[in-house]
Amino acid sequence: MFFKSFYTRIIFILSIMSLTLFMILAYVNTVLFKNELLESFSRVEKPRIIKIFKELDERFSNEFTPDQVKAKIDSLFFEFNIDVFDRAGNWIAGSESYMNKDVVEKSNSKKLYEQIRFASFVKIYYNPNKDSEFHAIKIHLRFVDSPIFNQVFLNFLLSGVFVILVSALVGWRLVYYLNKRLDRLKKGVSKITNGEFDIKLEDKGSDEIAFLAKNFNHMSSEINKSLNLWMYYQKTSERTFYRLLKRI
Repeated sequence: MFFKSFYTRIIFILSIMSLTLFMILAYVNTVLFKNELLESFSRVEKPRIIKIFKELDERFSNEFTPDQVKAKIDSLFFEFNIDVFDRAGNWIAGSESYMNKDVVEKSNSKKLYEQIRFASFVKIYYNPNKDSEFHAIKIHLRFVDSPIFNQVFLNFLLSGVFVILVSALVGWRLVYYLNKRLDRLKKGVSKITNGEFDIKLEDKGSDEIAFLAKNFNHMSSEINKSLNLWMYYQKTSERTFYRLLKRI
């Protein structure tokens, strides 16, 4: 990409690097936020799931049918989908969330697995009773509309874009101010190139450009003094030469 100004190139490169870095950090922070939130949710739900294990063990101490287990967990009204598995990992029964299907996706999975995604998560809890037929309970929650983690990532990303835009605007303003001050130095150099040495640049401030302007003014003043002195001696030499010619 062609840039007419070095500063334009610097601003462009910094903006792209900042935006890319912010996107990476936004994704990483979203993943960390998601994992921490799900871990907290898992800890909160654990006592509830352990209590369900106890109720199932007390209710079905001997023989049971999948329909009986389903009727029991259906009566508990979970906000997430729940599935019960035996010690061989076989699916016994499942119950869908009592929430509206437009809010939470309804599903019953007969596979024992855990999964964490931006839109959903699957968590497995194991029965502390080693002799129980109800070995594991799997919970599955997935929001249908506007998944929270996608929204968090989008907010992170939009915040990053806003920060980059503000930084770029401030950067362009600083570059404009810098170029305006550098133009004065360029004009001074052009005047010296054209043989003009009586120059006075604005040297307010204490930064590098003001330092250069002060030194430039000093250099210009010294050159101008030297030229004036040289011209004075030149005229004096000419007058002396003319006087000698008259005497001769």
